[in-house]
Amino acid sequence: MAVVHQILPNLEYGDAISNYAILLRRVLRTMGYGSQVFARFVHPRMHRYAKPLKAIRRYAERDDTIWIYHYSIGSEITRMVRDLAGPLILIYHNITPPLLTVHTDGHMASRFYAGWEDLKTITDLPRFAVGSSEYNRSQLLQIGFRNTEILPIILNYPVFDRAPKRSIVNQYRDGMVNFLTVSRIYPHKKIDDVIKVFHYYHEYINPRSRLFVVGDAKGMEDYQAQLFQFCQNLNIPNVYFTGKVRFRDLLAYYRIADIYLCMSEHEGFCVPLLECMYLGVPIITHKCTAIGETMGDAGILVRRKRFDEIAEMAHLLVTDEDLRTRVINKQKDRVLVFQEDYLVTQLNRILVNSQSSF
Repeated sequence: MAVVHQILPNLEYGDAISNYAILLRRVLRTMGYGSQVFARFVHPRMHRYAKPLKAIRRYAERDDTIWIYHYSIGSEITRMVRDLAGPLILIYHNITPPLLTVHTDGHMASRFYAGWEDLKTITDLPRFAVGSSEYNRSQLLQIGFRNTEILPIILNYPVFDRAPKRSIVNQYRDGMVNFLTVSRIYPHKKIDDVIKVFHYYHEYINPRSRLFVVGDAKGMEDYQAQLFQFCQNLNIPNVYFTGKVRFRDLLAYYRIADIYLCMSEHEGFCVPLLECMYLGVPIITHKCTAIGETMGDAGILVRRKRFDEIAEMAHLLVTDEDLRTRVINKQKDRVLVFQEDYLVTQLNRILVNSQSSF
């Protein structure tokens, strides 16, 4: 059976794409394929999952190797990928439209634009281009890819059943209402809109409440400082920016959350929504881009950001036990769509077709 290796620029700790690559490595090996992950940068805690990119040379000229390239932003790796001998499958994890960040972070907007241009240079390679959602797949078609498929994102569900960080649970399971959002601190994630909803809830509905913003602000320190100032200007207490956290800490924040709130303006899939659905945290989310696909008919989806109405809905989800139970159960039903057997079926079909079309 052929070998299937994966390439991505960075294998980071606590990163959704990195976690997906590791899960795919396990799935591929279970399917009988030899499989490694190669990355330019490997986080010190992730060394056992990947090899350095320079080790790829011994495999690059073998035409019996299938390559999976995880693409989310422009990288010099793209030039190297063009020279691989075997068939290539591109997994597109979405690029944020530059217009969403150009007014808040010109440097990041330039990187997103470069990523779009970089992607256009490889539309001619003999491979399948795969999106994690129909939204992502439609973007691939617009760019010029011909053979496109959908490969769903799933979670390594057993690890989410592990014990959370007990000290966090003990500290914040105190009868106060806990709002949660999990996201990189990017402008298009609209953390400021999450804060606006929380402000109304805290000011006019229930002062015994707090908001946790869990996510990495690396490279976005100026934007995070603006969010700090925004909270000060509104005199909002009880907003906690945790930064990037370890996995057991993340599990703890999910365990104590009464409401998960997402006001993002752009998502190619939004993995934290899947995590919430599995862990039983009721979701209120802005319906944009791929979020409707991820949620299906689960959770509470809002088309317009009327912050007072969203806050009132959050209050209902906290206080109306019947509504809360129905929402959580519907979300748990939705998780059943994102299971490993479906992933294996789709992945096997893509791999077989990529070999026959090469």
